Amino acid sequence: LLMIVIVVSGLLVARSIKQEVYPLYELNTVEVDMAYRGASPEEVERSVILPIEAELRGMELVRRLVSVAREGRASVEVEVISGFDRNRALQEVTAAVQRVSLFPDEVEPPVITLGAGRRREVMRIAVFGDVDEQTLVSYARQLEDGLLAEPGIALVDVRGARRPEILVEVPQERLRALNLTLGDIANAIDNAARDVPAGTLRTPGGDILLKTTERRDVASEFATLPILSTAEGARVRLSDIATIVDGFEERENESYFNGQRAVSLAVYSSETQAPLEVAAAVRRFIDKQRPNLPPSVHITLSRDRSIDYKERVTLLLENGAAGLLLVIVALGLFLELRVAFWTAVGIPVSIIGSLVLMPLMDASINMISLFGFIITLGIVVDDAVVVGEDIFHKMSQGMSRRQAAVDGALQMAMPVIFAVSTNIIAFLPLLFVPGEIGQFFEILPSVVIAVFTVSLVECLFILPSHLAFSRKKEHGRSWFARFDRLQTRFREWLDVAMERAYRPFLDLAVRHRYLTLSAFLAGLIVVGAWIASGRIDFIFRPAIETDFIQAEI
Repeated sequence: LLMIVIVVSGLLVARSIKQEVYPLYELNTVEVDMAYRGASPEEVERSVILPIEAELRGMELVRRLVSVAREGRASVEVEVISGFDRNRALQEVTAAVQRVSLFPDEVEPPVITLGAGRRREVMRIAVFGDVDEQTLVSYARQLEDGLLAEPGIALVDVRGARRPEILVEVPQERLRALNLTLGDIANAIDNAARDVPAGTLRTPGGDILLKTTERRDVASEFATLPILSTAEGARVRLSDIATIVDGFEERENESYFNGQRAVSLAVYSSETQAPLEVAAAVRRFIDKQRPNLPPSVHITLSRDRSIDYKERVTLLLENGAAGLLLVIVALGLFLELRVAFWTAVGIPVSIIGSLVLMPLMDASINMISLFGFIITLGIVVDDAVVVGEDIFHKMSQGMSRRQAAVDGALQMAMPVIFAVSTNIIAFLPLLFVPGEIGQFFEILPSVVIAVFTVSLVECLFILPSHLAFSRKKEHGRSWFARFDRLQTRFREWLDVAMERAYRPFLDLAVRHRYLTLSAFLAGLIVVGAWIASGRIDFIFRPAIETDFIQAEI
């Protein structure tokens, strides 16, 4: 009954557990951005970044400062020490920046934000073609709206699209002829390019909100903007003295796909959507949209992480099935077949039962947690093997099944608890790894500990109950009988091997214990010397085959 409760609860909870390719984690940083229009990178560094760094350096919360000076813009990333409250860090950094009084008048107010959480997309769609950037971005925005309208898609982000800008170029001779400056032009544009509230008109029928609707969004709308009036009463419009074009912000990098300008659409899974469901919806959308695009615009999948996710799930299921079969066969050669079966059942019961604990840990099913399940496949059955073998040994000595199950579980409870505790302690340090890496991998020890905890309950309560009430049946001429005969012959062969090979070697090792110890110490020294000689390399991250090639020039 307990096993049924655990399995049913795990399967029910599994439907509500969030699924994602990789876990979402928060950056432990505070970001400071300031605009200094027209300033060179050197001037930005001297007038903006250095005063900010001088104010921030030495603060308790600061672990590291990373500053970047670009033309017209300064960025300072404050990496906060582990364990410091993020909201408090934001307040203290904001106060420190506001204390700086040496900024030039042209510097705009700072934008100070917490580092955004990093999420890995399920899929990335490349929108590319031999068209101008404006057309490409327009099609990308249309596809974004279409994706969000699909029932299985909720989160889409456009990447590689530069923000639109309206470029106004005024020759110096025209400014001098009209006795104007670039500041005058900028003020005129700023004052006339936005909606301005004009108050409220109260009437018997209700209040009417008044405002001037002067907002302009494209270059053609700025052409008629009045700049000044001449002495003769003629109006000088912006188009009379300037060249106005729709453009994009300057950026240091550009995106290309198959040699053509590209914009990417990153598609994410939400709290209620599984990566495989999102992937299926995206593929259907692409197949549906391709015929509607012009010949010069193309869409295709440039990255599909759902394949990795599906392969990891398949690996877990295949390894679990193979492990279950191997445990039954291997234990069946030494123990009764039903003992081997109920021992092997502990593998799926432990993994399914651990799903009940995942919502309590705010955990999701992702590539890291699936890897944790795979790690436990070869370990979780060990405690059940120990308990099952001891119960079988007592039954072989003539003890009743119920008594053998009770005595075996009680006798092996303490060793098994210590063994499982040792495994749990081995993974506990991963819970305290600081920084972004710690946030990324904290799900791994949580999953492993959950599986070990459920496996301990299974081997001390569920397994003894199954063995106590199972009955050995006479199989006659069935394949069970043939397996029993094979098992008997294997045991006889093993007994002979133990007596003729293992026992003499063990007696020899015990009689010459100092020689045995010296031999093992010598082997240990050889291994240590092999490592010290440099024949075994130490690397932080092993080389792994990948589907992508990255080149930096």
